[in-house]
Amino acid sequence: MRGAFLAILGLDIVLVGVGVANYPAFLRQPGSLAYLAEPLVLLVIYVAVVLAVTGRTGRDQRRLLWTAAIVGLATGAMEVANISVETFTNLSGPANLATTAPFILGPFVIWGVVGGWAARATGSLRLGLLAAVWSAMVTMVVGVTYGFALALTAPGRLTRILADDPDRIRSGWSDVRAYVLANAFDNGFTHLLGAVLVGTAVGLVGGLVGVRWSRAHAAG
Repeated sequence: MRGAFLAILGLDIVLVGVGVANYPAFLRQPGSLAYLAEPLVLLVIYVAVVLAVTGRTGRDQRRLLWTAAIVGLATGAMEVANISVETFTNLSGPANLATTAPFILGPFVIWGVVGGWAARATGSLRLGLLAAVWSAMVTMVVGVTYGFALALTAPGRLTRILADDPDRIRSGWSDVRAYVLANAFDNGFTHLLGAVLVGTAVGLVGGLVGVRWSRAHAAG
């Protein structure tokens, strides 16, 4: 698990570098270095977290991390499905919301359930939080990897989508192809950061419920 996680994070760093190398005009756009630095910084932090969390673990923690990672892969597939719907379909309005909402909100609920399960199984709020955040991290790394890959393999499609995007227009970037990369990098940053923040929030809720359930079961 540790090696696979680190390999995917390394792949993400490579994809960012390849994207810029294939389209160096990106670096001539205003604020391009900030767009470039954001995901790279978080990816390096993720590497450090993976090394720290998996360095010396007990049996219970290893089991929890494995389970959380498997769940994270499943919810990562949901994230891939959501990105695919947004990229390759022409849905809009209520139809788009009805299609994508389960893919967006579903993982949040599942991360909370993972946290609750882990806390109940161990009686530890800390391990409940860890399991939820770990699952969230795996989910978003899968989604971010897919998003970076799309920016490299489907730039034409993304250019058409972003040509009239209000955020692109407000950015002042006249080079839409360069903005495709900026958008991918920005999405990568927000998703990686969001995984930790949302995972912590739902993990705390689920973990508190799990700990209370565990104590009630022990008392009964």
